[in-house]
Amino acid sequence: MLFPKNRMKFRRDHGGKTMPEGFLTLDISAIDLDGVRTIVVSVEDIEAIRVGGDKAADRLNDAKKLLGGD
Repeated sequence: MLFPKNRMKFRRDHGGKTMPEGFLTLDISAIDLDGVRTIVVSVEDIEAIRVGGDKAADRLNDAKKLLGGD
């Protein structure tokens, strides 16, 4: 599922914490989750996950090459 862009917001501060990278806020108020209205994710955390994913993909490609794959 692609999250609708009109329900995403970017903020530099959240819960008294300010970060230059900011926070991604997802408005999920249309979904019934026992009072949960938003999900806030640090952009710094997103970047760390992205870098980790890139490294995992690189390691998988290296392993394929070692085993004679493409």
